[in-house]
Amino acid sequence: DFSSVNGEILTLFGKYPLVAIGEGMHNSALSAEWLESLINEREFPGKVRNIVVEFGTSEYQSVMDDFISGKDVPDSIFNKCWRNTTQLFVWDNPMYEKFFREVKLSIAKLI
Repeated sequence: DFSSVNGEILTLFGKYPLVAIGEGMHNSALSAEWLESLINEREFPGKVRNIVVEFGTSEYQSVMDDFISGKDVPDSIFNKCWRNTTQLFVWDNPMYEKFFREVKLSIAKLI
């Protein structure tokens, strides 16, 4: 159960303008499970204003903004957001796509 650590991290988001969270090892199922639990905390969308990820590039920021805000973004374009980076094939694990989809669902709860 990640609820206690999630509560502590959400408290930090309320105190500081930037909170950095490491993934540990790339493609870690445990890290993905924990991040999903954090994103699905009731307080998450109200406290976390910006998310910066290693598995992305600013080239697709407008695509991600559209996706997160609920606009229709074709998967063929959406998938490039984490695949077209300087680290080829590192981010092909479905957990990275799921991360963005979970953030979108979390934000949708506010609307």
